[in-house]
Amino acid sequence: MFWVTLASMTALAALAVLLPLVRRRTAAAAPDLAIYRDQLAEVERDLAGGQITAAEAGAARVEVKRRLLAAADRLAASAPGAARARGWAVAAAGLVVVPMLAVGTYLVIGVPDLPDQPIAARRDAPSNHQDFAVLIEQVEARLAENPDDGRGWEVLAPVYMRSGRYADAVRANQNAMRLLGESADRLAGLGESMFAAAGDVVTPEARAIFERVAAMDARQPKARYFLGVADHQEGKRESAAARWRMQLADTAPDSPWREVLEQSLAEIAAEAAKSEAGKSEAGKSSEASNLDAGKPEAANVLPGPRVENMQPAAEPSAEAQTAMVRAMVEMLAQKLQNDRGDVEGWMRLMRGHMTLGEADKARAALADARTALQAEPDKLRNVETFAKGLGLGG
Repeated sequence: MFWVTLASMTALAALAVLLPLVRRRTAAAAPDLAIYRDQLAEVERDLAGGQITAAEAGAARVEVKRRLLAAADRLAASAPGAARARGWAVAAAGLVVVPMLAVGTYLVIGVPDLPDQPIAARRDAPSNHQDFAVLIEQVEARLAENPDDGRGWEVLAPVYMRSGRYADAVRANQNAMRLLGESADRLAGLGESMFAAAGDVVTPEARAIFERVAAMDARQPKARYFLGVADHQEGKRESAAARWRMQLADTAPDSPWREVLEQSLAEIAAEAAKSEAGKSEAGKSSEASNLDAGKPEAANVLPGPRVENMQPAAEPSAEAQTAMVRAMVEMLAQKLQNDRGDVEGWMRLMRGHMTLGEADKARAALADARTALQAEPDKLRNVETFAKGLGLGG
């Protein structure tokens, strides 16, 4: 009777684990994207309100973008066509392999007469974070015994990245590439971990790696993006913007890379506006200096920087910032005329109108979204939930 029960439970467990493999997994990452968008917006609000410095805002943006990149990797790994075919194959094999593996493992380490664990003891068990740390330690111990397990290193590298262990991620990526061979994606992962380990700086070594990736696969998104980051860090603002615009033009509407690229381009636009404001202030100060130089007392003043010239460049005016937001909202509205099924686009449009204080236009956007998505109830439900959060329900 025990073995019949064990077999039934194992089969049910296998089905529970493997059936999701044949379904699309992109929906799981969608909430992450919304959270990251809100985090980026919160950074901008805190910066505008003077609650954080420009340096702190930059560091926060980089961290949120890193999470967006991780979401992009997860979505890329769950592309519908090939992933679904692979899912059926894995499920079919798993229905055979999982029970055999489970029973075999139980025969080796199982203890049928061991008493069950009381509920009170389970409540005192370590948290998921502790379990996760223990799992990493177990994988590390296995790799210490079998350091030539290339697949193990490849699996561990992104785990290190998400845990903030960037130097370990570099080492894991290097080992995976040494054992499994070079590929564009492995090289890109190595470059990203080197960027993180260097304090979010694209070092010359990391740039050389991304350039190798681009030579192998000109459309590899991570390499294209980080080469733009390298240009930006070197002061080549226009070159960085040109790279990101080209990549954005090649990026699918539902790709999380759009979020990263649009945010990066918006930052460059804000920098350009700030630079122009600074030049304008400097020009006014220069004119004042020239006028003062014509006065007799000016000849007795030692040359040196004027106090007013030493003030930081002025932030873009509220009017300029509003104009930038309005321009982005108008571009988004135009884009949605051609891509009516873009759920995230409708959400961004409603939020943009609310940011501008245009509640009526936000409600009109919600009405348009309802019309566009009436044949897709799941998408429409997400839009309705988002709208209620903005106070647009009804």
